[in-house]
Amino acid sequence: MPGELYIAKQPILIKTILGSCLSVILHNKRNKITAISHAQLPYEKSKHKCIDNCPIKCNTKTLEKNRFKYVTCSTQYMLQRFFSLGIRNSEIFVKIFGGASVLSTNGDQKSIGMQNIETAYDMIKKFKLKLINEDTGGKSGRTIYLYSETSTIFVRKHSKIYRPRTFAGGKALYQFEKIRT
Repeated sequence: MPGELYIAKQPILIKTILGSCLSVILHNKRNKITAISHAQLPYEKSKHKCIDNCPIKCNTKTLEKNRFKYVTCSTQYMLQRFFSLGIRNSEIFVKIFGGASVLSTNGDQKSIGMQNIETAYDMIKKFKLKLINEDTGGKSGRTIYLYSETSTIFVRKHSKIYRPRTFAGGKALYQFEKIRT
C-alpha cells in the first residue's frame, strides 16, 4: 500500500502496484533480510527535507501517519534498521521500481515519478549503496512481486487501458517478466 514499508526476516511474497510511486528494495544476502517501501512523494516539503533529519523528524505529529510516503523517510528508516543489525553499506544491494509519469505535467516541470526516481538516486549516492537493478519511468504503471529471501522480482507492466488476457477457462492470464536478481 502507498506510504507503507515492510522488512522481511522470514521468506514471504510481497506484491505492490506502482504508478508514479516508487518502491525501494534493500537486500542483505548474509542475513537474508529484505526491505521494501512504497513511497508516493520524493520528500517532505515543509521547512526541512526529510532526508536530513529522518527518521526522527518523520516521527513528528505532522508526519507520524504519513512518514513512509516519502522516498527519503522510508529509505532512511529501512537503512537505519539494517545498520542496527550490523549490516554495512557495502553489504546492502538496492533495487528500485516504479516512478512512471502517469499524469501529465506542465512544460518543464518534472513528473512526480521522475522526482521520486531522482530522489532515490540521491539517497543511493549519499549512502554509497550499490544499485543492482531497476525498472523505472515510462508512461504506465507496473505490478511487482518480490520474493524476500532471495530478493527475486517479477514485474507485470500495465498498459494505459488495462485489459487482462483470458484463456478458455475465463481466468486472467498475465505475462510476467522476471528481472534478474
